[in-house]
Amino acid sequence: MVWVVYLSVLPPKWGLNREETIMRGPTRRAFVYGIGTATLVPLATGDVAAREAGGPIRTVVAFDPAAGELPESVAFDTEGNGYVTLGSGAIRRFSPRDLRLGSPGEDFATVPDFEPGVDLLLGVTVAPDGTVYAVSTSATIDLEALSLAPSGGTVWRIGPDGTADRLVDLPTDPDEDGFPNDLLYRDEHEDLLVTDSLGGAIWRVTLDGEASPWLTDPLLEPDPEAPFLPIGVNGIVAGDEGIYVANTTAASVVHVPTGPDGAAGTPHLVAQEEQLFGADGIALDAEGNAYVAVAVIEAVARVGPGGTVEIVAGGEGLAFPSALAFGTAPGQRCTLFVTNFDAVEALTGGDPEPSLAALDVGIPGRPV
Repeated sequence: MVWVVYLSVLPPKWGLNREETIMRGPTRRAFVYGIGTATLVPLATGDVAAREAGGPIRTVVAFDPAAGELPESVAFDTEGNGYVTLGSGAIRRFSPRDLRLGSPGEDFATVPDFEPGVDLLLGVTVAPDGTVYAVSTSATIDLEALSLAPSGGTVWRIGPDGTADRLVDLPTDPDEDGFPNDLLYRDEHEDLLVTDSLGGAIWRVTLDGEASPWLTDPLLEPDPEAPFLPIGVNGIVAGDEGIYVANTTAASVVHVPTGPDGAAGTPHLVAQEEQLFGADGIALDAEGNAYVAVAVIEAVARVGPGGTVEIVAGGEGLAFPSALAFGTAPGQRCTLFVTNFDAVEALTGGDPEPSLAALDVGIPGRPV
């Protein structure tokens, strides 16, 4: 894989004039602020660079990038245990006590046939019975050309003993490419919804491994003019009367209503703002606010039910944040736990700072 950033002429809607802007070989800081600050400010509550000093983010546990410990996603079970996917192909489990004390947790599972550097272990979700589901994806990423050549991925089912079994490969046609990225377990329908970031689609996967398209829509597709990898629908979370998803290059949050049978209704935009460019993971609080990990500008944004966007944390303590989830244990239900993926820094020869961080928002998360 080539991890050299190349930014050429950016469309006017991304905030620059038509002059060429080219950056080659930067670390994450140059990459993030080259895209984030240059093209996206002013933010609703001040630019990210101005918010670097201080802030509410605190590091819970630091990971070892030399061991491939780049945390991509996080999810919680009903007992308060957190599960974090790592670039090594492992899933790390943290008890509520681990999270409180900053302990390193324990290795819970490792995905079979995983090749670090080629495969990516991405989204994770937990069913009420404690079964963990995760997605791995194989893709060739060229940051110089800003291209993504995926070859599909796998949904894994991990039992309480940590044994991982292949549930289904996506896309279902081996001759088609896709980029399965994040997933959501729906207890009321006993199925999984899996986002396909390249195909602009969401798949439905039954617990016996049958997969079928659940929704395709232009609101889920990547923006072909965006100065970033062609990643569309990404993070997914359950909400009232449906689901919410983040679209990375469309800089948007989308609501998809669902019927009593679990089928998708017509999606609609909740918010589409420059502050959301690079949106990745998404979580909901009990009052209907959505929190979005905005990797490109290294920020956490809050999207109100009416579509207002506010940056609630940015700068120091965030390193290409990719996912977030509310804790579920007593004393942690108002805390967002954020994965600092920091893969760009690691793969451009910089000094990566992967970690699990925490942000107290004063509102409990939507019950899982």
